[in-house]
Amino acid sequence: FDTLGDEADFFKVESDVVTSVSRHPESSWGAAAAITVVTGEEIEASGAQSLTDALRIVPGLDVASVDRNTNAVSARGLNNTFADKMLVLLDGRPIYNPIFGGTIWHEWNQFVPDIDRIEVIRGPGGTLWGANAMNGVINIITKSAEDTHGGIARALGGSNYQGQGEMRYGNQIGTFDWRLWGRYSTDNGFGGDGGDKIDDERRAARAGYRFDYDLGRGLVLRSTGDFYRSRLGSVITELSFPGGVPTTARVDANPMWNTTLYTSMWRAEKDFTGGSSGHIQIAGDYEKSSVPYLAFTSPLGNDDWVLIRRSFEAEAQHSFRWLRRNRLTWGLNFRATNIDVNDSVTVGLDPQDDTLDVAGAFIQNEVSLWDGAELTLGTKLENSSCTDLNVHPSVRLTQRFGESTTLWGSISRDVNPPAYGARAVRIEIPAAPPLRTLFAANTSTDDTEM
Repeated sequence: FDTLGDEADFFKVESDVVTSVSRHPESSWGAAAAITVVTGEEIEASGAQSLTDALRIVPGLDVASVDRNTNAVSARGLNNTFADKMLVLLDGRPIYNPIFGGTIWHEWNQFVPDIDRIEVIRGPGGTLWGANAMNGVINIITKSAEDTHGGIARALGGSNYQGQGEMRYGNQIGTFDWRLWGRYSTDNGFGGDGGDKIDDERRAARAGYRFDYDLGRGLVLRSTGDFYRSRLGSVITELSFPGGVPTTARVDANPMWNTTLYTSMWRAEKDFTGGSSGHIQIAGDYEKSSVPYLAFTSPLGNDDWVLIRRSFEAEAQHSFRWLRRNRLTWGLNFRATNIDVNDSVTVGLDPQDDTLDVAGAFIQNEVSLWDGAELTLGTKLENSSCTDLNVHPSVRLTQRFGESTTLWGSISRDVNPPAYGARAVRIEIPAAPPLRTLFAANTSTDDTEM
């Protein structure tokens, strides 16, 4: 029994404080969820060079690489390239793409040494986080600027990793802590030296900032932002066009996926007396993507699918204790996304220029029943342009037995509404041009007789 107690103490790390389960700090040991916390120290020891590399540490999480630049991450056996049932948060902010409801991982690849921890909840989380949290929640939490003073420079190289360099520097001015970082990478991908010769090379640049400004009296202002630009190849772009003519016959034998992304988030946090706390958060994105594998590509020419996305979101939350045994957490959120699409021959959205709105409100009450027992009741109401009102209720009961055992159970209902692309996408398969026309387009005319 002593051995079992020692093992329990080993796994029960007091510093493992999580915020994703109930939206306020609590011990991961007693949280009513199947949660795994990957710390920054564990990520560093694993040698992970990206977010998806770090997520491979998490038990029960399926992390797959389609090619060098495309990843699929989900849980509970429901994974594919466009997985949309695992909600991903960056410092508590949803970063899913509203076109298909999932996350494009290469667009949000953070500076790995600045990751404080990754909290992964396996199981429904819609009561607090809303749509797309049917299978669980992944919350990537970065370090405070106060913890990243000084500089770091790293470089990698190899036969396929042709080059990657990244730098970060942080400092302090009074109660204002800040950091800046940047990265540039280039490599031949899985199809490089000794590979399968697929065209999944990468050229990408990223830069970001974070500052934390302590204004006193429990008020802190935080802000993060990123700039990202990439030119990527993908195994999906190597599909032949209708008619079965090999891809080597194309005008552009290696079309590239081009992305530009600007993003910024601002958050004001306030701690009140009596254990009450709250925050107000706003964020915005601008993204422009040119996606060749959603286009018609033939020897006669290329027609990329171009998407411009502008997003704005706001959130407010308040948590407080009442009647001694209760802790109430409630909040409001709103997200507006403007979508402008330059249709290709095969793929488009109807309408081409539209706005997707998502508005929600949630409330959750945690009640201490008796010694070691806690009942959690909550629900979220959410409405979007694609669906009517959705309800995400949840009931959780937790019982702690001493310091080494926690028993919990839950009943919940989650809704995974269709994404904008699923409702408005239009796919047309153009007829293949006659082979005589294709070959004529790629053969120079020469009337010289021999």
